[in-house]
Amino acid sequence: MDAKRAQDIIESNDKIQVQYNGQSIWIAGVNPSKNTANIKTNIFDQETREVSLNELKEVH
Repeated sequence: MDAKRAQDIIESNDKIQVQYNGQSIWIAGVNPSKNTANIKTNIFDQETREVSLNELKEVH
């Protein structure tokens, strides 16, 4: 996934399913300069994990 698409997903009012290693996640933020995203496995989690945008898959 590229940084622009990840940011579009964050800003979207639609529910767009994204997976990391086969698990549904929420994107909490994007760092285009590092090509990474901060993700949560639960929308209510306070902790995020930084992962490569290349590892995120949009589910259609």
